Order: sequence, then structure tokens, then C-alpha cells
Amino acid sequence: MDIEEFEHQVVTGEITDSNTDFKYYFEEAEDDDIRTMQRICIENNVYKKAYRDWAEEFVFTDDLDMQYLLLDADQCLDILICSNKDQVRREVVEKDIEYAFEDHVMEYDQDIIIEALMNEIEPHSELLDAFLECHDGTWGLTLQALELKQKARSIVPTTIEKTMTPLQLFEAGNPLWTTNFTGHQVYNIITASSPQDVLLAELDERKR
Repeated sequence: MDIEEFEHQVVTGEITDSNTDFKYYFEEAEDDDIRTMQRICIENNVYKKAYRDWAEEFVFTDDLDMQYLLLDADQCLDILICSNKDQVRREVVEKDIEYAFEDHVMEYDQDIIIEALMNEIEPHSELLDAFLECHDGTWGLTLQALELKQKARSIVPTTIEKTMTPLQLFEAGNPLWTTNFTGHQVYNIITASSPQDVLLAELDERKR
């Protein structure tokens, strides 16, 4: 069966996992057609039992297209997190933040973890704690922003604190002012020449 006919029959559902031995087609295929057949299978969600073997192969190559096909299909994330391409590892973490706890990610992909934490108003608490314990110390005021978020999380607001505005909390040196800001916003405020003005500008922007 030529590649065009293979794709037609997969797309139309004439050959499926239930009625087809896909292994046979791959064994009979020309080497140049294998990648195309893999693409066809992944795009059409068939021959899934082969995906893990394919993923093990893809992660150590420059074949981003095939890795992204598996990413888009939410397949083999536990393998793709070991990709030699940082953009693939980043997208795995974006899909499932639990993969940020992998030892090699925690050690070598701290920029990916930083981005995941800084983007959120309520960053993943366990990941935040773990990162602040093991970071490599090169992140400057970004760490201060995350530490403020961590401190705010542990504070139970008093009755008075609940009535205070973010600006009032900021001027009082109370980390609770960070509660409704992302890590990036906190960073922008604490590094500004006029932090109060930037804080108020962030609040005004939210009202629009």
C-alpha cells in the first residue's frame, strides 16, 4: 500500500486499531515513508501502542515536528520531559506542572520553573517551596518576588489587614500586598524607581 492510500484509509477509518495490524504496514514500508506514517498515526490517534517507542526515539533527535505531534496529542509526556530540546520540556511543564519536579528539570531547567511560577497569581505551592529551597542563587530580585508570594501564602489576614488596600499593605511592609499579583507584576513593582506608582498602575489596568 502506498503512503497516500495508507493515509486515506486511516483518515476515513477504513483501517483502525481494532481491524488492522499496523506493525505489518510499518515492516513493509520504505524507510523514507516511516516518519510520514508515524505522523499519520499520531494525527489520527491510531497505533497508540507504538507511541512510547517512537517518543523514546524522537526525544534524542532534532525532530521537533514529531515531538510536538505527541505533545499536541497529550501523549508520552513522561518521556518528552527528557527531550534534548528545552522548548519541548517547557511545553510539557506547561501542560502538567508536576513534571517540574523531575530532578533534571529542577537542576537544569530552573528558567522553566521560574516562568511557571512567575506567571501565576497563585503559584503551585509545593513547587514554589521546592524551588526556593534548591535554586542556584542566580535569580536576583526574581527570588525576592517569589519569596514575597510565599510569605503572603502563609499569612492569615487579620480583620484590619482584610480592610487594607494593596498600597497600604505595601507601605506597611506586609507581604499580603502581593496576593492579587503575579510574580512578574510583583517583580515589576519592587524593581521600579517608584514602586507605589507602578502598583497603582497595575491596579488601574485591572479595572479596565
